Parts: sequence; structure tokens; C-alpha cells
Amino acid sequence: MDHAAFNSPLYRNGRRMYQHLSYQELITLLQNLCQERKSGFIFFSTADDAWGKIKLHEGEIIGLGYASVWGNGALPLIRQITEVKGYFQTNSKSSANRDPSLLDTASLLQQLQPAGDALEAAPPTPTPSPTPPAAAEPPESLGDQVEAQALSELERELAAVEEEERQHSIRSPQERVILVADDSSSSRQALTRPLHASGFRVVEARDGFEAIGLAESELPDLMILDIQMPGVDGFRVLEAIRRNPRLKQTPIFLLTSKDGLMDRLKAKIADCQALLSKPVDPSNLLKQIRTQLTSEPSEY
Repeated sequence: MDHAAFNSPLYRNGRRMYQHLSYQELITLLQNLCQERKSGFIFFSTADDAWGKIKLHEGEIIGLGYASVWGNGALPLIRQITEVKGYFQTNSKSSANRDPSLLDTASLLQQLQPAGDALEAAPPTPTPSPTPPAAAEPPESLGDQVEAQALSELERELAAVEEEERQHSIRSPQERVILVADDSSSSRQALTRPLHASGFRVVEARDGFEAIGLAESELPDLMILDIQMPGVDGFRVLEAIRRNPRLKQTPIFLLTSKDGLMDRLKAKIADCQALLSKPVDPSNLLKQIRTQLTSEPSEY
């Protein structure tokens, strides 16, 4: 099936955006990208705000996760999906590092097939004549195997977090990345202009869904989120970020045009570092950003 056969994707900043994909269409998209030897990632979300990501390198699946579960353990969760929205981001320079515990690409595609459309099974092999079992060590119990797998996945997750922290720690001031998410282009320009002038690298998101995907791929040093965004608002983006072990320590500023008591209370509860009122004063914005990036305390 050609990509255009479902929802003719929108193209935004080099991304193929899909507003509605059935599970079958999601897997067909993945198969097509593998056949085309694409590099990049599919980022998707479901109606219950669960997020998933499938990483590709030259047509091979090198990483897979859904609902905070990574690796082969995510397969049964993904198969329960009925519909998603998401996008494919091409990245020819993506790392080729592959999750060593992951099944090979052909096996993953086989496992991800919908129950009614499973790939044709191989004919059964004849049952060999029984032979006396060889002496062997007693197998691990199922509980031991599950515990070992959980520990292995935890170790990989901690290693990934440590690597991202190391990468952040060696960024020079000129390499600091700030993500700005606002559905208003004029508001984004008002924020990005002083940031660019101060030497920061800025990535822009036009809505909350795109902000979560960019946060995953860019790992920004700080995020600025408008509260009032259609679909996924700033508070929901913040909640998703705090659930991600690689991003949960990222400083986040929220923007509001209301500056009411309720927004301030929700911002405190949601664990953001600053609540800024529109229009934002550039000098105050830069001062608060520098305070956060030098690990000094900040209150609002």
C-alpha cells in the first residue's frame, strides 16, 4: 500500500504527518519504510494519551517503545492499538545503535501483524522421533526470567539517561537548545527573536503533539510551552515530558495570556519552573533562562 493510500499525509518541517491511522495502516506504513530502507522514526499517540516511537536505520528497526515500555515487551501493548495519529521524521544521520535484545526486523514485523492479517505461516515441520533428553541444568523459573528481563530493560533505560545527561553536560553555551511551542506564529517569533540573538539554537513546534515529538528527538535544554494550544495543551505536554526519564529534569516554562490564580496553581502542581504572562518581556525571559541553565533556583 502506498503512503498516499491512507490520509495523504501532510508535510510539515520535513515530517509526514498522519491525522488518523488504523493499526493496519500503521503497520503498513512501517513495512513500506523498511522496504524503502528509510532512516528516522515514527512517533505516534493514541486517544488515551499513550505515546510510542519506532526507530529505523536503513530499513531496519533498531528501537521500539510504547506507553513507557521499550523493547520486545512493548509488542503486546502495541498490538492492542486500534487507531493513532502521528508522523514519520526522516533522519539520514540517525545513530545506528540497535537495542541488542530486540528481535530482528522480519520477526518484529511478523509479531506486529494484526491477528486477522498475520503473515502466512510456514508449513509445519515433521515431528522428529523422540530421543532421550540430554542432561542439563534446571531451567530458570518463569518468575526469574521475567525479573531478569525487567532488570535488563531498567539497566538499558538508566544507561540511556546517563548518556543523555553526558551529552547535555558537554554542550557549549552556543549549543544550548530551547524548544518553543505555540500555535501562534507571531508569538513564536516574539520568543525566538531574542533567543536567536542570544546565541541559543531554537526549535519550534506549532502544537502540543509536535512539541512532544521534537522533545523526544532534540532533547532540548529548556522548553517554553503555551498553555492554550489546540488538541494537546501545554499542561498535557508537560505531563508527558515528566513521564519520560530522559526529559523529566528538563526545565519548562509555561506561557499564559490570562495570568490567573488557577493557572498559577496548576503550574505549581505540574512542576514547571516558571509561568510567564504574554506578552513576554525579552530581558526577563533571558534572565530566567540563564538562571535555569546555570542550575540556580527560580521562583515565580
